[in-house]
Formats: sequence, C-alpha cells, structure tokens
Amino acid sequence: MACMDGRAESGGESIVRGILIELGYLVKDIQAPVTSIDTARGPLRLDILLQADDGSLVDLEVDGGEKYENLEMNGGSPLHALMRERQREAGITARGYKVVRVTVTQARDRAWLKARLSVYGVYPQG
Repeated sequence: MACMDGRAESGGESIVRGILIELGYLVKDIQAPVTSIDTARGPLRLDILLQADDGSLVDLEVDGGEKYENLEMNGGSPLHALMRERQREAGITARGYKVVRVTVTQARDRAWLKARLSVYGVYPQG
C-alpha cells in the first residue's frame, strides 16, 4: 500500500512496478515527462523510469494488447496504433533514453526480468 501511486496509467504498470520494488530495483519515477521531438504532440510520458549503473536512464515500457485491439484506443486500426507507438519510441530514444519493453506476463517471471534488465545495466539495489 505504501507504494501506491495514482499516476500509473494501467494496472499492468502497477503490477510491474510492484515486482521491481519486491526485487530491490530503485524506481526513479513513473510517468516521467519527456519533451517530444515532435512538439505538436506535446510531452511524452515514460511508464517506469530506471537508472543503469553507468548513470544512463532507462524507460521500462509495459506493453498490453488493449491499445492495439480496442478500436476506440487504436484509431480504428491496429497498424495505426503500432506505427504511432514506434514513432513515440523513436522520440524517446532520440532524447537519450534506452527503452525496454515488457509485458506483465514476462515481468512475472522474475528471473527473466532480472536478466533482461541486466542487459541494459540495471540491477537491484538491495
């Protein structure tokens, strides 16, 4: 309960953040704003912000299927939603962030999650 944060945009993000905390990772921020390279789009928000051992910042994006399957969320086209998400990620990496994409199912496999984050230089603090 002490880790609850109303800024999370989905239950999946909250589940993954809880797993990270249980594993001893330091979550620097959630929904951290980043200036878009396409200023007409306004700021981007990073799901879960972590920091690698070298000081670089890592955006852990929690992927769910809803934004691709729900016609109201995807503008009537899963392809349109996918292309929009790829452009968003390009904007995030252009600002110097590394991006790790996980699903809730993947994150529940704690060994898999730790191995994936270690590739990006992110390790538990405890």
